[in-house]
Amino acid sequence: TTDNNSLTKTVVSDTFAPANDAIVRVGDTVTYRLALDLQEGTTRSVAVQDVLPPGLAFVDIVSINGDSVADYTPPASGAGSNFSYAAITAAALPAAGQGTLNFTLGDVTNDPLGDATTDTLVIEYRARVVEDVLAHQPSITLTNTATLAYVDGAGTPVVAPARLESSASITVYQPLLTEPTKTDRSGRTSPANVIIASDVMNFQLESCNNTGEAPAFSVRLTDVLATQLNEASIAGPVNGAGQPDVIINGAPATAGVNYTYTPPAGRGGTMVFDLITAVNPGQCVTVNYDIGFYTDFGPNQGWNNSVTIDEYWSLPLRSGQLYGPLGPARFTMNNVANIEPAAKAMLSPASGEATVGEVVLYEIMVPSVAANAALYDVVISDTLHP
Repeated sequence: TTDNNSLTKTVVSDTFAPANDAIVRVGDTVTYRLALDLQEGTTRSVAVQDVLPPGLAFVDIVSINGDSVADYTPPASGAGSNFSYAAITAAALPAAGQGTLNFTLGDVTNDPLGDATTDTLVIEYRARVVEDVLAHQPSITLTNTATLAYVDGAGTPVVAPARLESSASITVYQPLLTEPTKTDRSGRTSPANVIIASDVMNFQLESCNNTGEAPAFSVRLTDVLATQLNEASIAGPVNGAGQPDVIINGAPATAGVNYTYTPPAGRGGTMVFDLITAVNPGQCVTVNYDIGFYTDFGPNQGWNNSVTIDEYWSLPLRSGQLYGPLGPARFTMNNVANIEPAAKAMLSPASGEATVGEVVLYEIMVPSVAANAALYDVVISDTLHP
C-alpha cells in the first residue's frame, strides 16, 4: 500500500486575548497540536521531534490521543479509539523547560476495521514564551517545525519532508516605551533661570508606547526632586494641592484606581507613580504638576530634577518580561543673582541737614536691590564721622 502517513502542526490557543490568533507576549503560554494521520495497520517506532526556537520552552502535556494523565493510553471509544499502542510513560516525553521535544510513541496500530474518521492521533502540549531571550522590539515571529519519524517494513527510517514535517508560527508582541521627557508646560526651556521667591515650575512628565505592539503593564515612574524645590507646594493643575494630575491612554486617571502616588518624604525626596492601568499601544502616560522653590539657599546655584521610567512589564502584576530602566530625563534650573553693594540713605531730617544735638536716622540696605538668593553671614560696618 502507498505510505500516506502525515503530520500537521497548528496553534490551538494562547493566553493573550483573543485566544486563538497566535499572537502572544513574553510570559504567555501557547497550546500546540500535533496531528498524526497514520494509515491503517501498524506503523513501527513512531516518534515526533519538535524543535522550539529560542524564546520558547516546553511547559507540559495537555493530552495524547484524548488522555490527559500519564501513563497515556488509547481511548476506548470515540476519536482516536482506532489506535492501540503501549502505555506512553512520562519518561518517553519532554521535560519542562526543554527546547527540543521528543515524543516517543513506539509501535502504533490503526485498526483497519475501525471508524475511518478517527484515524488521527493528536498530541497537544503547551510552551511558554520565556523572559530575557528575545530582542526588545515591537514584534517577533517564532516558527518551529515538528517531524514525524518511523521505520518502514525493512526497518529503514522514512524520510518524506513534504508530508512528515509541519511548522507553526506565533507572533510575539512587546511594549516599547519611549525615553521619558520632562518639560515645563509654560514654555521654559532647560536650563531655566528662575526667580525663587515667586516663580512656579509647571512640569510635565511623559513616556509613550508609540511603536509598541502590546500594553506596558505596571509602569513605575519616579521623579527625584532637587533640594531647592519645595515639595510642600506640589499641586496638580486640576487635582490641586498635593495631587499631581495623571493621564493614561489620553484619559484622566484616578489615584487608587488607575495608579498609586507616593509623595516625597521630605526635602530632596522622590515622587513615585505606580500605574495600575496599562499604557496601551500608541498611547502615553503623562504627569502634570506645579512646584515652587525654597528661598533659603545662596546665589548662582544650578540644580536639576530627573524623571526615570524604572520598570514596566509584559504582563499584569509585574510578571512576564521586565523592561527598563529608561532615562533619566533632567530639567535644569539656576538662580542667577548679581549682588548689588549696600546702599545708605538719611531718612531724617528729610532735608539732609542736622543741627548739633539733633537725632539723625539712617537706612542701610544690604544689598541695595533684593537678591535672587539668600545671603548668609552678612556683616555690616558703618564708620561714623568723628
